[in-house]
Amino acid sequence: MKKYCYLVLILFICGCKKSYTYVEIIDERSIFGDIEEKEEEPEKIKAKNDSLAYIEAYRKFNISLKNAKDAKTASGNIYKYPKDFKIFK
Repeated sequence: MKKYCYLVLILFICGCKKSYTYVEIIDERSIFGDIEEKEEEPEKIKAKNDSLAYIEAYRKFNISLKNAKDAKTASGNIYKYPKDFKIFK
């Protein structure tokens, strides 16, 4: 019984992840040609510490940036361009 309790305790301690919120800031072009700064919908990121959460947020931002650049190359015009991101608990 003690072994089972220790195993559960070890799994609980190792599996503890904190929840962070990732928000992407974009420049969005309207149909009239104006550029407006907006925030996308917040996403939850689970990570063991702040550094790993930042790395995950940076990875998400770079993927969005690459998708926007690929869309611009393919069509010549894009309406949403990632500008920055925020991450907080």
